[in-house]
Amino acid sequence: MTEPRRPDVLIVDDEPSWREVLEVLLLPEKYSLRFASSGIQALEAVRDHCPDLVLLDVMMPGMDGFQVCRALREQRETGEVPVVMITALEDRQSRIAGVEAGADDFVSKPFDRMELRARIRTILKLDRFRRLCTERSRFQKLIERSREGYLILDPRGRVSFANPTARTLLELPDPSSPSFLLEEWLEQEWVRRPLGEVEGRAPGACLLVRPRREGAPPVWLCLDRPLDEAEPSEERVFRVRDVSAEMGLCRSRGTFQVLVNHKLRTPLSAALAGVQVLQGRRDGKEDPCLRAVSSSLERLAAEIRGVLAYTEALGGSGFGAPFPLAELKPLVEGLRVDLGLADPVDCALETSLEEATVPLSREVLQTLLAELLGNAVKFHPRGVPRLELEACREGDRGVLLLRDDGVRLSPGQLGRVFHPYFQGERGFTGETAGMGLGLSLVEVLVLEAGGRCVLTNREDRPGVQVRLELPLQERA
Repeated sequence: MTEPRRPDVLIVDDEPSWREVLEVLLLPEKYSLRFASSGIQALEAVRDHCPDLVLLDVMMPGMDGFQVCRALREQRETGEVPVVMITALEDRQSRIAGVEAGADDFVSKPFDRMELRARIRTILKLDRFRRLCTERSRFQKLIERSREGYLILDPRGRVSFANPTARTLLELPDPSSPSFLLEEWLEQEWVRRPLGEVEGRAPGACLLVRPRREGAPPVWLCLDRPLDEAEPSEERVFRVRDVSAEMGLCRSRGTFQVLVNHKLRTPLSAALAGVQVLQGRRDGKEDPCLRAVSSSLERLAAEIRGVLAYTEALGGSGFGAPFPLAELKPLVEGLRVDLGLADPVDCALETSLEEATVPLSREVLQTLLAELLGNAVKFHPRGVPRLELEACREGDRGVLLLRDDGVRLSPGQLGRVFHPYFQGERGFTGETAGMGLGLSLVEVLVLEAGGRCVLTNREDRPGVQVRLELPLQERA
């Protein structure tokens, strides 16, 4: 543990004997003592390092104690340094002159050592309290004007302090309201997405998403702990930042990708058509070079289609009419045929969901399920997964559970599967067959619809399970 800083005391007296006496008296107090034999030396010492207290003799040749005290008070850096004047003058007029010069206290020569120590201790404590109040006031102003929100929670998780920005971002009650549990407040309006250590965040950091409302876009906040506390604290400090603009920037990048890829579509289509014409002129003889070119062009076309699907869905164009879950089985069967899956998907729909809808359009839900089913094929060791889709109700939420019998993922992979451009299959196949955009798209769309998305390893056999939670609405 670091040793506390010793208070710095400057002793100013032209008499060496008095300086020695004061040194002997104050050494047991464990102060850091410095000395000056004149007013000029005292001001130079103060300029080099501002002390916590000045013990100042009044009667000195040249520049007396009153003049030194006034000079200290005129400087911004030393204007509030406590000054105790040591004087042999007992007349009232001298003390008044000392007060007018800015002295904080007086000690008369010869002085009582116990009284001197007590007065110095008291003045140092008062000055420390004054400085703490000043620093707290400055800090309060800084926090109140900060563009970032700050919260302090007591040991029970109740909000004991929230600056104006935090109250605005989280739409918290008025400061005069009784304290409340932050967890309960967040459950009312916000969807939480933990940020793990793989993202370089402190434990407890998370994204908060307020789902899109009619006529209003979703709001994204980052809630984390800015302080790395080595020891448990009775109170916890959290920072709140609005990251909606960053999410918007991601969308802008997606729009840029769309524009670029539209420019690529025409020449790519022409190149594919040219290769097909050349192959037709070979009279049925296969050319290995043309075959490699054709394969590469087809893969490039697939990549472009994937990027377009990702960016168009992120643009929010698919949040139209809610999807009726009664049509889930036909939708999944159509996807199975499109993806060329030989075995049917074992799809089970709970009876209570037949009259319910989820706040995703048919196009968006089709995009999400296509990505999940396509991943199940891509990750499966033989490319022929056995798939199960279960739809059930949990309170006011519908839960879609998609399970496969492929491979298990490592903890690091599970923590990063929803990151854009993360590709977990590289170490499995040795080749990346996609851009790694799909699972990030799945999570973003589910979160903005007010749901949650979780991917875990199966407990009963190899493979993974994707859990999509979505708010339910009953059809009129």
